[in-house]
Amino acid sequence: MNNISLKKLTLVVVIAAVTSNFAYANDADVLQKNKLTTASKFTQLLKQFDQDKNGLLSAKEIASEAKLHHAFKSIDTNKDAQINETELTEFLAEVKSKELLITKAATKI
Repeated sequence: MNNISLKKLTLVVVIAAVTSNFAYANDADVLQKNKLTTASKFTQLLKQFDQDKNGLLSAKEIASEAKLHHAFKSIDTNKDAQINETELTEFLAEVKSKELLITKAATKI
């Protein structure tokens, strides 16, 4: 049995996952499911962090979530110091787009 490095295995798994996501990207059902998944994620974040129950997330409210707090300025595109569902959806779409570019670059190696 050949030894395979953890990095190579991880790269293969990431590529497979991203590829499977985009294989049916034009399918309306898949697009709707992705939209619902993002909405569900935002709803979960609200339940967990929205202390003032205004339907938005402030930097203070998400301070305990390191990754989200670190990305706050990138997510808050209208610079109102709060994250809404649209901003989170657009941010996640941008992340997926970057993952696709990384996958394409990795396949050229």
